[in-house]
Amino acid sequence: MNQALFRFASSVVALTVSGFVGLAQAPCTFTVDEGQSIQTAIAAAPAGAVICLQAGAWEENIRIDKNLTLRGSGAAETSISGLEANDAVIYIDSNEEIEVNIDAITIAEGKGSWGAGVFVGGRARLVLADCTVRDNAAEGVAVWELTQASISDCTISGNGDEGITVFDEAQVTVERTTIDRNGLDGIYVADFSRLILTGSTVADNGWDGIYLEDSAQATLVDCTVWGHDAGVGLLGLTQVVIERCTFTDNNLGVVLGGEPAQATITDSTFSGNEFGVAIGASSTGTVQGCVVTGNGYGIVAGNEAHVTLLENRITESAEYGVALFVPECDDDGEEFTGYIAGRGNVIPEPGAPGGNAQVAVCPADLGFLTTAHGGELDRR
Repeated sequence: MNQALFRFASSVVALTVSGFVGLAQAPCTFTVDEGQSIQTAIAAAPAGAVICLQAGAWEENIRIDKNLTLRGSGAAETSISGLEANDAVIYIDSNEEIEVNIDAITIAEGKGSWGAGVFVGGRARLVLADCTVRDNAAEGVAVWELTQASISDCTISGNGDEGITVFDEAQVTVERTTIDRNGLDGIYVADFSRLILTGSTVADNGWDGIYLEDSAQATLVDCTVWGHDAGVGLLGLTQVVIERCTFTDNNLGVVLGGEPAQATITDSTFSGNEFGVAIGASSTGTVQGCVVTGNGYGIVAGNEAHVTLLENRITESAEYGVALFVPECDDDGEEFTGYIAGRGNVIPEPGAPGGNAQVAVCPADLGFLTTAHGGELDRR
């Protein structure tokens, strides 16, 4: 992990720990019963207050602009649904640094094209834990501007747009969370924003699982991503680090396209995808120690891509184990003007145990990929 991402990860972990310590220790300042107004309690509460919601269902839109904890009785017991159209169910915004903790609540049914579940803007920090964010017309959670958010042990499901959007210079960490069945991308990361996703499942969203563009960066560790057009898609000057993740039943497991995106993928599994990993345009990708099995194509590269393949096991592809998009390998292929290097990969030929159906590598010049000393093909 590069130093910038490490510093980001450390700061977010500190935020998460401090947030949860606060939730565990702080008693309720106010208790709100079903039928009473949450917004009225927020207006009366001093900064730093803990507002506890009893079991029940509320229908209102809430605005928070100060340090506050909003604690439910459990996501199955306490719910807040949107009332007004084109407004988030919970809207958090402040030009000053504030921290808002939301715990054990279902946040649902934001209405209209701006009807997100939770919106965070300005310089606010959000700690969202043990919550369900579902069936909002727009995003489940939208994090913008200079905000930070920690999301843990949540379910973000069935929202009309993305499950989570991260824009501007926002920084978000997501842990042990399920993001599924949202209308567009599971997670959309843009501009100069940052995402760390660990121990989470991203599944069956309408477009891509995780999509990055502009100059966004992401780190994915111990995640499962299935049922998308692209499990992870990168466009622009984006960067992703993927460790110990599983990609299944996507059209493309991981795809790099457009401007020079960068990906480092280690110790991950790709199976049941049409393409395990696809690297194109002038993007750079390193794939190391991965199992790539039972895909239509294992790993493909084209255009001006710069690719390094180290000690992967690429087996049982319906077409090629490793291929370049060049005329001899693909009828629609173009001239490859990039670079590919590697060593120590297991890529069986047809007929061998775990063999790839058409051919192990195409063109045959890539045979060095399976040797111990390795080699390179440079067509730049």
